[in-house]
Amino acid sequence: MVLVSQGMPTGPLSDNSMERLKYVRYSVILLWLCGFSRMFVDNPFNGVATIFAAVCGTYTFMNDKVFTKCYEFMASNCVLCGPGGAQCMGPFMSISLINAIFDIFRFISLISGGVMLMVPLTSIAILLSIIIQVYAFAACLSVYKELVQPFDAPLPYDNRQPFMQSRSGYAPMQESMGGQGSGAGFVPFAGEGRRLG
Repeated sequence: MVLVSQGMPTGPLSDNSMERLKYVRYSVILLWLCGFSRMFVDNPFNGVATIFAAVCGTYTFMNDKVFTKCYEFMASNCVLCGPGGAQCMGPFMSISLINAIFDIFRFISLISGGVMLMVPLTSIAILLSIIIQVYAFAACLSVYKELVQPFDAPLPYDNRQPFMQSRSGYAPMQESMGGQGSGAGFVPFAGEGRRLG
């Protein structure tokens, strides 16, 4: 399942959404720490994947005072996740969920191979990453469902289109064009005109 940003409002998160996600921002901070620690105690690729989730989380909380400086630095040097704000919530949730699934398989492989006790730092970092990313996904999901708009919702400019889609299909020409060029008993090319020659 990949959550997209189509239908999401643009710009920073609202105060209501920020209040409901006030604990998720701490998970973003922990993701930064887990990502950099896994660069050294685990596979660097897994560390980069965790850092990328943290980057999307930072862009999501662009108007939070904790991440303002970090967001401005990243946005001014390289555009990684678009303009930021509500539109980054979908990618943040998708990457967190995908990372958590792969981390679960990696953690199980460490347990089944008996390596967990030999590399405790790696196991702790992976387990912490799983917990944080699952929590971030679950906490953002309810807010995401409220913010996203149905894909088939009518657009505000539909009433200015020449052919408007109605419940029964496309509206007739007299409805979409104000009745011009149509009417009862209208037959095309039935008018009288001046004959040439």
